[in-house]
Amino acid sequence: MAAIILDGERLAADLKVDLRRRIEALSERRITPGLGTLLVGDDGPSAKYVSMKHRDCAEVGIKSKHVHLPSDASQDEVSEVVAEFNADTDV
Repeated sequence: MAAIILDGERLAADLKVDLRRRIEALSERRITPGLGTLLVGDDGPSAKYVSMKHRDCAEVGIKSKHVHLPSDASQDEVSEVVAEFNADTDV
């Protein structure tokens, strides 16, 4: 069997087109998906990953919210943000 080359950029673009259509269909029913992200600390690669997720959300019509806490955030502070996201109908 011959190897098949996977074009990751093309696949991602096709998936985003499909996702946009599905999100538009949900929007017609007054449903908008949402993403909430919480970053604790200042890890560069993690911050870049989160940034890319929010960019992707904007491209396909998903609402997104981000909270960034310092590295010395307490468990209670983290739990409070998670509770806020859970209570937020946009997330």
